[in-house]
Amino acid sequence: MRKRRFVSLLCAAVLLVGMIPAGSLPAAAADPWVNKADVTWIDSSKKLVAFTFDDGPVGTEPTCSSQRILDVMEKYGMHCTYFYVGKEISEARLPEIQRAYSLGCEIGNHTFNHDYLTNLNAGQIKEQISKVNDLLYPISGNEETVVRPPYGSTNGNVTSNAEVPLINWSLDSADWNNGNYNSVVNNVRNNVRDGSIILFHETYDFTAQAVETLVPELIEQGYVIVSVSELMKMKGITMTRGTVYTNQAVGKANVYTPTPDELVKAKIRAIGEVTLDKAETISEARAAYEALAEDVKALVDNYDQLTAAEKTLEVLHVQEKIAAIGEVTLDRETAIQDARSAYNALTMEQKAQVENTDTLEAAEASLEDLKPLPFTDVNPGAFYEKAVKWAVKQEITNGISETVFAPDSPCTRAQVVTFLWRAAGSPEPESTKTAFKDVGEKAFYAKAVAWAVENEITNGMSDTSFAPDLKCTRAQVVTFLWRVVGKPVPASSENPFADAKTGFYYNAMLWAVEKEVTIGTSATTFSPENACTRGQIVTFLFRALA
Repeated sequence: MRKRRFVSLLCAAVLLVGMIPAGSLPAAAADPWVNKADVTWIDSSKKLVAFTFDDGPVGTEPTCSSQRILDVMEKYGMHCTYFYVGKEISEARLPEIQRAYSLGCEIGNHTFNHDYLTNLNAGQIKEQISKVNDLLYPISGNEETVVRPPYGSTNGNVTSNAEVPLINWSLDSADWNNGNYNSVVNNVRNNVRDGSIILFHETYDFTAQAVETLVPELIEQGYVIVSVSELMKMKGITMTRGTVYTNQAVGKANVYTPTPDELVKAKIRAIGEVTLDKAETISEARAAYEALAEDVKALVDNYDQLTAAEKTLEVLHVQEKIAAIGEVTLDRETAIQDARSAYNALTMEQKAQVENTDTLEAAEASLEDLKPLPFTDVNPGAFYEKAVKWAVKQEITNGISETVFAPDSPCTRAQVVTFLWRAAGSPEPESTKTAFKDVGEKAFYAKAVAWAVENEITNGMSDTSFAPDLKCTRAQVVTFLWRVVGKPVPASSENPFADAKTGFYYNAMLWAVEKEVTIGTSATTFSPENACTRGQIVTFLFRALA
């Protein structure tokens, strides 16, 4: 008898629980749920309303209902909560969820199959929720999220096993109940309150149209459209696992005050895409970060975004300096030098991001061309003028004095190999000792001669003599150059010169003519034994190596 009475009381209790309105059920797991919502963007003096959209994702076509709703959120800088159904999530529809998340919207869970959770056992309830969490995790990085039970249906079994906050609504737009544009708009207009959670479905075109109307209207009335988690945080409501939320936030004042690290994180997020006009925003974010205590700085989990923005801004400033050079004239030298200094101060990674480096290099080259040489004996327009400028810039030669280059003076063998060595970057030879008795180890050309011998550019005049002071002939110069570039085989054997039919320099001469290093002393003469002048040697070097 006692057993039968106990069973009767238990059944009555179950029936009674089933009659308790959703939202009045006690939390099955009353431990607080970590609310990660960022509310630093929300004006606490405003009224708040949470827009929620069920049954997506729908798709990515620009004119589809889901994209139109996202367009509105992006246009006005508002947030909302999407409750996605797992079976509707496909690779083709993932971009919708990714876009919603990138706009700051909350990515919620509407179970996998959209079945009544009240008809499922504990394991099935958990599976319906976990399968969707697994699909959303790669996008949001959250292992769990808020859940909207299908049809808003809950009972003690559901609240005990959901293990997350269950979000229902305080205001039903009724778009699902034979609704239309006018009915949805009027329903919201007439019933919205500060703290409302509104139920919409992103699957209807007329709902998207209604949202396009309602969002600017509500903003005009002093509302901010937020996600559910943002609403709860602003209202000071700590959500707990297994609790059903409907109208708990309605009429409550905004009480949340952002912590110092949250304010800094918000300033960093506000940077967005880095442009030159974001310089002040970046500077303010840096100042706010530096003002934090060291232990609080560790809480700023988007600090890397700030440093990346600063580095990008430095690159943009360099690009701006280069672009500002404009037409190259002599009075733009300071601007060019400033641009070069700014560029050189960048890291290698930053330098690779500068898009107009070629412009800077071209400007520097043009400026060098415009600068007059200090040599009074190098006339403007002379065939060797550019070559002399190049040779001086490359530190191949600086002339024989500050004002004299002596372009018509013959070059010695010592000078020629020194010019070649410097043009190669003045590499260190393996040893400065050579077999040449006429090349002292302390001579200015000692390293150049040793390098030239090691690289088989010259073997001297004999085994023991280099003859450094002997005038270098045209034949010798083109041969040295030809050997420096690797002894390339001339493409043609055609030889126009009557005075150069054979000799050690023959292939070198053909190569030099082919590459326009020299075209001879006339149409039919090469003059191989003529001494090579300083003007000629720097010109040959310029044409062959510059």
